[in-house]
Amino acid sequence: MRASQTPAPLGRGSAWHAWAGGIVSFWLLVGISVNIAALLGAELTWWQRIHVLTLGALSTAILVYSTHFTEALTRRPTPNHRAVATRVGLLNASVLVLLFVPLWSVAFYLATVCILAVFIWHSVAIFLAWKGALSGAFAVTVPFYVGAAAFMVVAIGLALAAGAQWSNYDALIAAHSRATLWGLAWLTVLGTVVTFLPTLAGAPISPRARQRAPRTLLVHCLGLLLALIGLVEQWHVLAAIGQVLCVCAAVYLLQPVLSSVLGASPRLTTPSLSVCAGVLWVLAVQAADGIAIALGVAPRELTTVLLPALVGGGVLQLVAGALQHLVPTLARRRQPANKPGWIRVGVLNLGAFLTLVGPTKLGIAFLAAGLAAHMVALASMVLRPV
Repeated sequence: MRASQTPAPLGRGSAWHAWAGGIVSFWLLVGISVNIAALLGAELTWWQRIHVLTLGALSTAILVYSTHFTEALTRRPTPNHRAVATRVGLLNASVLVLLFVPLWSVAFYLATVCILAVFIWHSVAIFLAWKGALSGAFAVTVPFYVGAAAFMVVAIGLALAAGAQWSNYDALIAAHSRATLWGLAWLTVLGTVVTFLPTLAGAPISPRARQRAPRTLLVHCLGLLLALIGLVEQWHVLAAIGQVLCVCAAVYLLQPVLSSVLGASPRLTTPSLSVCAGVLWVLAVQAADGIAIALGVAPRELTTVLLPALVGGGVLQLVAGALQHLVPTLARRRQPANKPGWIRVGVLNLGAFLTLVGPTKLGIAFLAAGLAAHMVALASMVLRPV
């Protein structure tokens, strides 16, 4: 059977996708509020400020939309969304527990194990869908989602090891953060942009990028494993080498994607600009992370410096941009005008830049304003009558 040359249509389950987009938007707004409150002096821990975004907004989006893209790319739609909805429900209930119970308490461990089980279930579901795919032209990127979920399992294991004090706490937490960001988040992005970014920009999907996908995944996974081993054992040269391999793998995959998009009179929309900017931020921050570790900067201290730009300007900008295309499309709503969106993109990226060069608090305020404006725009799309 000849593989189809286009992914399956993406317009199923409008009510589910409207709800899912609402859940992600809720967590984004909660995360923005929490971080603004912290800037104003509220007693909130760094753990709460970050994980309300990474576990609440980011992980929910990954569960929902990696499942959705897997269905489209393998051309194997499921009859209903009960399984993924159950995973999302378990994740969100566990995140609420984590945010309100003492760190490393019994309830904290139980909620963490529940999230671990959710991502194991998710990885198995994605793998089985990919293994049973009848067409392979686009399904070649689905293993990125399996790898992403696997690295989240590793990240949770590292966090549990840190809580049990099995090794150096700071080293384990540094490895945990990178397994989450460069594993779960970045692998999901890389697997998605091969087909999604050209769709946003009205450009052809690059056959060369599809051909490069398996090698990219292999090199990225090997590089990240080296980086994690180096961080845990405090062999920082090895950690830096692993990060460089990951960056090289990403450039190898993204080059034909961006060449196709930028060389085809791209359609400049808020979603396409947001996704492009987010991809470039993540790539730049990972390169900076590897270089700084090689130069001897303490990895955990480095995390606090780079994380606002990475999470806000990179990952969450990507999520917000993708949602502004996916939710109106899947919920059958009209796309908004672009010019107000370009202003939001400009404010958000200025904020990401300021978090690195200063003043940091002003940068975080700009990031929060840009992301909040994106979520308000998204809500207006969904609530507007058809």
